[in-house]
Amino acid sequence: MRLRILISNILFDERKDYQEVICAREFARMGCEVLAVTPLHTPGVEPPPWRVAKVEKYLRVRDTIFFPRGLRKIVEDFKPEVAFLHAPNHGLSCAVMRHLPTGCKVVPVFGDLRESHHGRRGKWLTVRGNPIFKRLVKDRWYRHLMRRADLILAVTNETVRLLREVEAEAVDARGFMCGLAADPTVFFNDPSVRAPGARRKTLVTVTRIFPEKPVLEWVQPVLRFLQKHPDWNYVLAGLLPGGARTQQELLAAAPPGQLEVRPLLSAQEMNTVFNRADLAVWYLPAISIQQSMITGLPVLLPFNESLNHLVREGVNGFYYRSPEQLEVQLERAAAQSWDRGAVASENAGLASPGVFGGILERLKLQV
Repeated sequence: MRLRILISNILFDERKDYQEVICAREFARMGCEVLAVTPLHTPGVEPPPWRVAKVEKYLRVRDTIFFPRGLRKIVEDFKPEVAFLHAPNHGLSCAVMRHLPTGCKVVPVFGDLRESHHGRRGKWLTVRGNPIFKRLVKDRWYRHLMRRADLILAVTNETVRLLREVEAEAVDARGFMCGLAADPTVFFNDPSVRAPGARRKTLVTVTRIFPEKPVLEWVQPVLRFLQKHPDWNYVLAGLLPGGARTQQELLAAAPPGQLEVRPLLSAQEMNTVFNRADLAVWYLPAISIQQSMITGLPVLLPFNESLNHLVREGVNGFYYRSPEQLEVQLERAAAQSWDRGAVASENAGLASPGVFGGILERLKLQV
C-alpha cells in the first residue's frame, strides 16, 4: 500500500512554489497518496497528482481559522499515516491534529520569524499576532501540538529559537531545522541558457516589489557597486502591476543602462534568469533564495538566524551584516571565479528529494 500523507495549511495555492505545495509534489513523486486539507484552495493549470479536501465552513478572524467543520470526516475517510501540519499559527493545522488517529505520525511545520521579518523587525509581536492573544491562545496551541508531535520541523534557526521560548523540552527532543526545499525539476543548473561572451556580468534579485517594501533603500549598495563597475548590470524582478512610479524611482537612482526592472516572473522565467546571472543579492528570507542556489548561483545574504544555515563563505556565496558590508562583499564575490557546477553540487541538499526523503528517514518510514 502507498503511504498516506495528509498536508494541511490555511492556503494551498498550486500555482506557487510554497512549501506545502512542494511537500505535496515531492511525496506524490515518491508514490505516496497525498491529501491536502485547506479552506483556501487555488488550483493549478494541470490536474495535480494529489487530492484536495476543501474546508467549507469555519470562522475566520483576520488570518486565523476557528471552529472548522467537517475535519473529522475528512480525516476518518483518508486514514492518514503521516500528517504535515503547516503554519499552526493560522489555526487550521491545530484543529486537524485533534482528529488524527493514534498511530498517525504528527509533523508540525513552523515558519515563525521575528527579527528577520522586515515588517516585524525589532518587535515582540510575532506571526502569532497580538501579544495577549498569542500568550493566552496560540502559545497553548503550539505547546499542545509540539507535545503530540513525532517530529517538529522548523524552517530556520530563528524559528527554532522562537519555538524553544514556548516549549523547549519538546523542541530539544524532537525538533529538526529542515530549511526550505526547492523543486529541482523547476530550478536546476542549465549552462545552455547562459549567453557566451556576454558584454556584462549580471547581478539578480527576485522579490515582490510593492510600496511597503523599502526596495530603493535596500539596493543603494548595489547601485554604488554598479557605479564603480560599468561591466556589471542588475536585474531586479518582481514589480507588481501599478508599480510604474517605483520603477521610475529605481531607474532614476541607477547608473544609466545598468538596471533592468522586470515584472513578476514565472518559475520557468526565474530559472532562466538565475542561470544567466553571475551573482544573486537577497535582502529578505524567501524560498527564491534556495531556488536560485540549486541552479548553482552564488548568493549574497544578510547574516541572521533565518539564513545562517545556507552559505559556506567563499564556497557558495557570502554573508553581509550591514549595507556597507554588502558593498564590500559584492567586491569580493565579483572578483572570485565561481564554478557553477561545483556550487550546484554544494547546494544539492536544498532540493526537495533530499529534504523530504530525510524527513521520512527521521520518522523511520519507507515509501
